[in-house]
Amino acid sequence: MHIGNEWDALLADEIHKDYYLKLRQFLISEYTTRRIYPPMEDIFNALRHTSYSDVRAVILGQDPYHGPGQAHGMCFSVKRGTPPPPSLQNIFKEIKSDLGIDPPQHGELTSWADNGVLLLNTVLTVREGQPNSHKGMGWEQFTDRIIQLLNERQQPMVFLLWGGNARSKARLITNPAHLVLQCAHPSPLSAYNGFFGCRHFSKTNEFLVSRGMEADRLEAGLTCHTIRNGGKHMYSDDELFDVLNDSGERTETTKRRGDIHRDGDWHASVHIWIARRRISGMEFLLQKRADDKDSFPGCWDAASTGHIDAGEDAISAAIRELREELGIRARPSEFVLLFRRKVSEDNIFHGKRFLNNELKWVFLYKGALADTSIHFEEEEISGVEWQNAVSIRKALEKKDPGYCIDLQEFREVQTCAGDILP
Repeated sequence: MHIGNEWDALLADEIHKDYYLKLRQFLISEYTTRRIYPPMEDIFNALRHTSYSDVRAVILGQDPYHGPGQAHGMCFSVKRGTPPPPSLQNIFKEIKSDLGIDPPQHGELTSWADNGVLLLNTVLTVREGQPNSHKGMGWEQFTDRIIQLLNERQQPMVFLLWGGNARSKARLITNPAHLVLQCAHPSPLSAYNGFFGCRHFSKTNEFLVSRGMEADRLEAGLTCHTIRNGGKHMYSDDELFDVLNDSGERTETTKRRGDIHRDGDWHASVHIWIARRRISGMEFLLQKRADDKDSFPGCWDAASTGHIDAGEDAISAAIRELREELGIRARPSEFVLLFRRKVSEDNIFHGKRFLNNELKWVFLYKGALADTSIHFEEEEISGVEWQNAVSIRKALEKKDPGYCIDLQEFREVQTCAGDILP
């Protein structure tokens, strides 16, 4: 088992216990001889996407969906392209009723997980077409330990227990710092027996606010409607963007990325700057865009940039871009909106005209950062580098073709960062 965050150390002893070793042998046999869900590489996705210290809310499910193309390691979530099952549809209905948030066009809840919602099944694997087929094989002991570890944490969180299986875990949550919310399961068989109208989502936000925490973290996850492919953002002409009017306001029209840049429609993006102070002066983390990018290939740019997808808000886009491009798991409270600005460009890239009329949301990321925490996808970025602010500015003033940073934007960012950084 390798998760890639705090959970590895926290569960290090657990995976050497007799029950887990027996479970592991059982799973090897099952995956070898039967069709098991989720795919083996997705079993621990809930833990991968939501590290221990990042958990703000926990939703407990029973076991994974047992049909093809559904389960991917997070309870209630299904892969894109798969219709949301009835229970998930009912969850979306309650969110609409409780928070006024319209349901997304898909059932993948990765954005929830990335924003602090641990989507944990009590049993992590299942045979195709056989619900509860891996019940009693050891997973319950493993996930109970996860719940116990979370219970020990003093930072408050919310446990949302829906249905009898999840509610049976309430006995493990004894820390008065946490809030436990219980109701009927969102299944069509029970949703009208107390799930609808439970208002668990607004109650979660209210609790987090009352404890001085970021309720917007949960809402950011619920409003993030992004287009992904295999967990990575699809930079293709088929991405959908909101068309903006001349005032930068959303219209009721959405267009594909390729059509946006063909027609020159106004749309929105995020630019995220990361800065630090050094004895030699202020430094900025820059990314070098991959050579096959559709715009400014091979050029130095802000730490992270990207479009805001249709239906997505700017903060959700910033969180998503940092994670996808640099592997940084950010919180909404770690961003400072410096300014918004409109740019118009008419360029030729890869022999193709590229019209770009863009409203940029320019952020400074002020979260803790270590060089070892940066992991970038080479498909999108060919490198990252800390560069001195004076050197960057000189290159921009000389119109160095190796940089695609707007000089006026950088001047304003440098000034703002100087006022904000400690």
